[in-house]
Amino acid sequence: MRIIKEHPYCFVYGLLVLFYFVFAAIVPLAQDDWGWYIHGYNQWFNEHFKNLNGRYFGNILEILAVRSLLLRMVVYALVSFSILWIVLKFADKTKSTAYILIAFIMLLLMPASIFKQTYAWYAGFNNYVTSALCALVVLLFVLKTLHNQERKTQWSQRIELVCFYIACIAGQLFMENVTLYNIAITGLGLLVYLVIYRKINLKLLIGFCLTWIGAIIMFTNPNYMNILAGNSSYQQVGSSTSMYDKVIQTLLKIIPYYGYFQSAIFLSVLAVVLLIVLYRSPKFLSLSLVYKVMITVALAFFTVYKYFVYEPFDLDAMKHIPWVAGLNFLACLIYFCAVAVGLYFIGLSKKSLLTTYFSLASIVIATMPLLVVAPVGPRNFYFMYVLWLIILLIVLKQLPLPERRTSLIAGSIALVAVIVFMSAFSFMSYANTQRIAKIKEEAAHASKDDVIIVEMLPFDVYTQHSSPWSVRTQRVFKQYFGIPQEARLKFVPYGQKYLQPKVQKKNK
Repeated sequence: MRIIKEHPYCFVYGLLVLFYFVFAAIVPLAQDDWGWYIHGYNQWFNEHFKNLNGRYFGNILEILAVRSLLLRMVVYALVSFSILWIVLKFADKTKSTAYILIAFIMLLLMPASIFKQTYAWYAGFNNYVTSALCALVVLLFVLKTLHNQERKTQWSQRIELVCFYIACIAGQLFMENVTLYNIAITGLGLLVYLVIYRKINLKLLIGFCLTWIGAIIMFTNPNYMNILAGNSSYQQVGSSTSMYDKVIQTLLKIIPYYGYFQSAIFLSVLAVVLLIVLYRSPKFLSLSLVYKVMITVALAFFTVYKYFVYEPFDLDAMKHIPWVAGLNFLACLIYFCAVAVGLYFIGLSKKSLLTTYFSLASIVIATMPLLVVAPVGPRNFYFMYVLWLIILLIVLKQLPLPERRTSLIAGSIALVAVIVFMSAFSFMSYANTQRIAKIKEEAAHASKDDVIIVEMLPFDVYTQHSSPWSVRTQRVFKQYFGIPQEARLKFVPYGQKYLQPKVQKKNK
């Protein structure tokens, strides 16, 4: 009790770890998870992932996790908590209850499209969230080295160094774009260190070499050669699409949509907070009126464009038109540049300013590989969302937030969010158990021509293919749950049974 009184943040950390641990148990397994359970060992021991990819650690973690609920819960809780902690570490707020809760809320209430493909999908979690954690470890060490911070003890220094080296090589075996990012960010760190201190940092150099070793291990997987030759359907540019067209399409359509417009609420919050801090900063207020207006308008432009132009005129449906796609991209580019300029004028310390600019650079670096691969989905932008969150927390530090009051407000919001998510996913898990039992019961008495109507899970906006959507995935679904392959299933939206009596009454 004394520890809790003296360090209340420890109690909050404990509650959040418990939440992630329990939440992992109620997230239903989905399409890829079923496949990994059935074919995982064959891919691992017989094929050695030769016909798949070089995400060796991500694949192995997924194979083990789908076979053990306890392992799944432990890995989920540890990785999720580590992401939260390291984000706070960037902002030097690991012991602030208010900031812990704010960061937790932002991670929990991220866009549904990103959440469903990361935290609510184990195949996505094991690759995208875990790789993001490794990348953050690498980035944090690079920044600490550039800041030339004195470590408290030799022991902590060694722990940090070991974690950095592990992340440099192990982090290369999860996601292709993060693999390239780790090479680029360690290389950039080496270069900046050389410019600042006029010498090469041996630790960064070793880390840089380790990232290359990890990348070589990943990309020597035979299937990447097939991708380059156009003989594989795994992450390739379509045969009817040139590389130039793919780059333009991703740059003007996909990145603005997934990277900015779907995160518009969060990015608008960042813009508002940044504006508040700017108008409290003597450095900004000393600028001429023209520059102040330009920065203010630029920061507000994205939010105004999103909610007063993009949505009302449904410009997403018109993004195939070049000038519309160009306008969408311009709005995002203006926002990015405005944030970069605004950060300079809010009076950040040298350390915080370097962290924010490295975070912005990381967003660009991590996005660049997406220009040449397909498919690209919301999950690819999870790492970018976390980087934006780091920037938000650093900007918030410039405001004199009362710790106790902020903790109370943030804690109330977090509690409501936790109750909603736990209730929704518990009901989802219950519905999944019920529908499997229903399918098995009906399949046991169904004739060859009978079609079994099965409802999809509720709240499927927060799940990634929790119901099979093709003949192949339906076959895997049946095999995983022990349903006879000859059973004919038809999946309908959740709640369809409530509409059935009304339809029958109308027909009468």
